[in-house]
Amino acid sequence: MRKVSVIFCTYPSIYSDLVLERLLNASHIQVVAIIESTRVLRKQGYVLIDNIKLLKKVGLYYAFYLFLITTGYSILSIFSERKKIIKNKLFSDKIDILKTKDINKLELIIRKYKADYLLSAHFNQLIDKNILDIPKYGCLNIHPGLLPVYKGVDPAFYMLLRNEKKLGVTLHYQDESFDTGSIIKKIVYQRNVETSLFLVNCKLFILGIESLLKLLRMNDLLATIKTENDNTSYDSWPSTYDVGNLLKQHSLINVKNLLQTIK
Repeated sequence: MRKVSVIFCTYPSIYSDLVLERLLNASHIQVVAIIESTRVLRKQGYVLIDNIKLLKKVGLYYAFYLFLITTGYSILSIFSERKKIIKNKLFSDKIDILKTKDINKLELIIRKYKADYLLSAHFNQLIDKNILDIPKYGCLNIHPGLLPVYKGVDPAFYMLLRNEKKLGVTLHYQDESFDTGSIIKKIVYQRNVETSLFLVNCKLFILGIESLLKLLRMNDLLATIKTENDNTSYDSWPSTYDVGNLLKQHSLINVKNLLQTIK
């Protein structure tokens, strides 16, 4: 059986590695390139300035959570066996890693891979039509929230904040707006009252990639497309007020859980 070729787009984090690990281990998938976002907020922004702006918006607690799942994870995983296996696989398969603030400037490079799909997970850039039209079968996204209601940068945060009884992840095709493409499948599960934001996001990304890999193996994507777009709003970065309210019900991240996930 011919392997399905995929370009994986992400912002480096523990969440992206949870997805990448499963992509690399799937016998029917060939990752041909990885596109890593180096953008914090704006494509024309400076990292330090944008980080300061983000800190002012979300506050210290949420900013520390973001640090732990990205830079902190990168530091803590230096001696991780899982991380070592991922790096060795990327090296042995000669998978290109492209770093960019703007994926839309990589059109010629992306075309050369002739990929079946472009897959985004934990990616913070809007993809223009000229890129969306390149992959043979389209551009996919693993969205850690239940669309069409929970559009935004951290839908799991808002599902927990609004005390949703059921949580879930959405697989969908990408279009020229964030989180508005045709829905392929939603995976829903009952909320655990004691769960942290970190553990929820880990579970959502794992459920998302494992479900997507099954669909790709069965070549069943086109048969499951649903259009459920509506006019619901887009949730941007949470405010310090929202973070404070969430912390009354749930923790953001437990370092012990992080270390257990890194192993």
